[in-house]
Parts: sequence; structure tokens; C-alpha cells
Amino acid sequence: MLTVYIELKRYETYLKTLIDKIKKYTLVQASVQVAQTNKQENTNRKTSSYSNATVAISTRTVWDFSLDKLWKELDDKIKELTEKKKEREKYLKAHSKPTSIVDKETGEIIEKSELPKEINRGLIIRL
Repeated sequence: MLTVYIELKRYETYLKTLIDKIKKYTLVQASVQVAQTNKQENTNRKTSSYSNATVAISTRTVWDFSLDKLWKELDDKIKELTEKKKEREKYLKAHSKPTSIVDKETGEIIEKSELPKEINRGLIIRL
């Protein structure tokens, strides 16, 4: 199963690269396809069907607020607070002292941290 997972990750990387490379050209083709469909059906939709898929042309606007003085001050304050938060987290991790608790039923000594934590396991594949 691990071999299958690694190969699928390899395909995923390959496909993402291909998709990024052809995205610009595909948008042009999709725009032409939607325009042709609209012309044939005398409509003004932003969607079309192609090869059993619905193709939608979307527009996304990205705003640059950095010219506004107040926005820039707020953004700088957020960055400063984020950095302070990270420093505080480092400090708390470094100074968290584990305490030993004895389970009354089993007599087992359990190490418990002052800070609650959750340990998640994952899989990292580097190709």
C-alpha cells in the first residue's frame, strides 16, 4: 500500500505541474467555447458543457490595500502580534514542566504536561 501511495503522490505532483502549465491556454479555449455556446443558444451565460463536464468562467479580483495608511498600520500590528504569539508559544513549550501522576488503580506513573497537547501522526513523502 505504501508503494501505491508514493506512486499516487508522484502522479499528483506531475498532474499539478501539467495543470499549472496549461491553465492559461485552457482559459482562452474555455472562453471561446462559452462564447460559441452563447452565440448558438442566443444566451449570455458564463458556463458551458464540454466532455461531460460543466465549464464555468469565473472572475476573481485581488485588492491591494497597502496604499491605505490605516490598513498598513493594522497589517503591521497583526504581523507584530503574530510574531509575539509565536515567541510566547516557544517560551511556553520550553518552560512547560511535566508533572508525574500516579494512577491509583494500576500504580502506573503517568507524565503529564502543564500544557494540553494533541499528537497527530501523518505521512510525508518527498519526491
